Amino acid sequence: MSKQNIELSKNKWKKEQIELKKKLNTTQKIDKSKIKRIGGVDISFIKGNDKDAVASFIVLNYPELDTIIYEKNQWITLDQPYIPGFLAFREAEPLYNLIYEFSQNDPKNIPEVILVDGNGILHPRGFGLASHLGVLLDNNGLNISTIGVGKKLFEMDGLKKSQVKPQFENLIKNNLKFLKLVGNSGTIHGAAVQSNPKITQPIFVSIGHNIDLDSSIDIVLSCCKFRVPEPIRQSDLRSRAFIRNYLQQQQQQQQQQQQQNTNQNTNQN
Repeated sequence: MSKQNIELSKNKWKKEQIELKKKLNTTQKIDKSKIKRIGGVDISFIKGNDKDAVASFIVLNYPELDTIIYEKNQWITLDQPYIPGFLAFREAEPLYNLIYEFSQNDPKNIPEVILVDGNGILHPRGFGLASHLGVLLDNNGLNISTIGVGKKLFEMDGLKKSQVKPQFENLIKNNLKFLKLVGNSGTIHGAAVQSNPKITQPIFVSIGHNIDLDSSIDIVLSCCKFRVPEPIRQSDLRSRAFIRNYLQQQQQQQQQQQQQNTNQNTNQN
């Protein structure tokens, strides 16, 4: 995509984000005792290939997180380039399609909450992938709460890793679990969260849609056995395994074809 086309796309996408953001709900409190199922979505790539990928959606029982109720991994082709601040226009549609398909086939098991590998309102325009996905679902009759979970800090509104890191480290020394991320504008964009007592590297939690920040933090913490919350972790593990199995099958087929060619040449000689 040329620089001119990228700028045209960015201007168009900004307008779409502003329009969709009008429907964003960031104040809904969630009683986690009423959650029975929780979902996770992630997209994994083949190494060296930024277009062909596997979108993954899983549903776990909650709060136990020990049974996978549903799993689907699907090959996708991503037509849009990765542009910071516009990840949703690359990844939201395939993730939405997986969730919507499941809702039509098994509506009784649709999760009340979905954790998204990506930011929610921790975003320059307050409308990242988790928010975008949540509003898309809502627009199509699926009242699901979404939460953004990032592994790296999206630096914006004066939030810098160099400043957040020491503040967070000081906080966990005092046995506190999270640091709310307040930008220069005074806006609370999300929280740096210690997901496990043994892990000092934070994850970055933000509101997606149909939820407030305190509920988002509480639910994410309840899902963490390791650094990354289990719904996203399992989605990531399974999508990577799906790719690995595919590549192994491809390699085996190539080896078989090579062997067949060798045998044919031997017979001809």
